[in-house]
Amino acid sequence: MEILFENGIKPELQAFLVFIGIFAVLYLFRTMILNRLKQLSMKTKTEVDEILVDSIMQIGLLFYFVVSIWGASQFLELPELLVKIINWTTLVLVIYYATKTTQKLSEYFIRHYIFKERKGESDSGVIIKGFITQLTKILIWGGAFLILLQNLGVQISVLLGGMGLAGLAVGFALQTILEDIFAFFSIYFDRPFEIGDFVIFDEEMGTVEKIGVKSTRIRTLQGQELVVSNRELTSKRIHNYRKMQERRIVFTFGITYETEHQKLKKVNKIVNKIFNNIKRARLDRVHFYEYGDFSLNYEVVYYVLSKDYYDYMDTQEAVNLALFQEFQKEGIDFAYPTKRVLLDKN
Repeated sequence: MEILFENGIKPELQAFLVFIGIFAVLYLFRTMILNRLKQLSMKTKTEVDEILVDSIMQIGLLFYFVVSIWGASQFLELPELLVKIINWTTLVLVIYYATKTTQKLSEYFIRHYIFKERKGESDSGVIIKGFITQLTKILIWGGAFLILLQNLGVQISVLLGGMGLAGLAVGFALQTILEDIFAFFSIYFDRPFEIGDFVIFDEEMGTVEKIGVKSTRIRTLQGQELVVSNRELTSKRIHNYRKMQERRIVFTFGITYETEHQKLKKVNKIVNKIFNNIKRARLDRVHFYEYGDFSLNYEVVYYVLSKDYYDYMDTQEAVNLALFQEFQKEGIDFAYPTKRVLLDKN
């Protein structure tokens, strides 16, 4: 072909032959080879090759046409403006399709590596996945735009400097909001709590209902909705009862000083008997541990074999009722604050 061109074929004919050759090769590659590659990619375990093949198959005929014109223009003496238009158009299309492919690959890696263990996504998971995907998309297309400007002869160093100053100004203005957003990332990836968890922090307690980008909403035991900023929440010491398999309970009771010694010795047996009849509780210990101001005090430690708060309250109620009933049978009196006044008859 090169020898043929050197033997006097007109540049216009050379350009036409080059145009037809490039366009034909690209079209045959699209219709024949790509279809074969598509079938092979479907047999592999990874999706990367499928994404690459699909991206190439989505390239339109306009791209083939423009690339063919660009190749043909190398054999012609064209006006400088027309050459620039052809080169810029080709560059724009190349960067456009390369960026689209890069975006699809980034979405694949975000979906399969960063979020590969995120099954049954909560609202917060959907939000943060969408946020990261959109942020990555902006960065990729922004980088592609800067590359395009640089190839067009624009001095992007000045532009980047201006963008940096603007970014600092926006960062200072939105400092509190950005802190909440970064705290949201921390909550999502570290998972100190999730939607449905019962948490306690400071003097507040309740069930987590929603984890937003800026704040978390908690339904308290009183029924009202508590809205706490993510920044404030991540700085607190949080008690999370989600992973608790059983609940340790300590409670005390007192009996009167008038109780006989033999009855005092029966108290431990009574408490053990009560817990033997409660299936979802396990007694740890019971001791007569203190001489109080007006009572002989006992301490009981047991475990509720459930993390549910209502199970704990039901169990404690059953213990209290059984304890009251057994003490009535044995003639043991619960103590309550009393005063004894001694009168001198003289």
